[in-house]
Amino acid sequence: MHQGPVLQSRRSHFLLRRQCQPDDFRLRLDLGAGTVSNKREFASAKGLGGVPDGATVDADGNLWSAIAGGGKLVCYKADCSISRR
Repeated sequence: MHQGPVLQSRRSHFLLRRQCQPDDFRLRLDLGAGTVSNKREFASAKGLGGVPDGATVDADGNLWSAIAGGGKLVCYKADCSISRR
């Protein structure tokens, strides 16, 4: 089962999460053609003591996610690095 999608980057990409899995993926979205492509790992919760639960993107394109079981709120920057915990 998947969670999301969460739109990012002026709706040219979206983020997708597999439920109870530590990794998020970023896919290119072509609204005109109705296609998705270029799936790649975007963010990982490995080492944070839990799994991602819930997601939202702020005005700067950062992905915010709660870490279930880890008691954290994490902010991932567009370059996939963790900005804040």
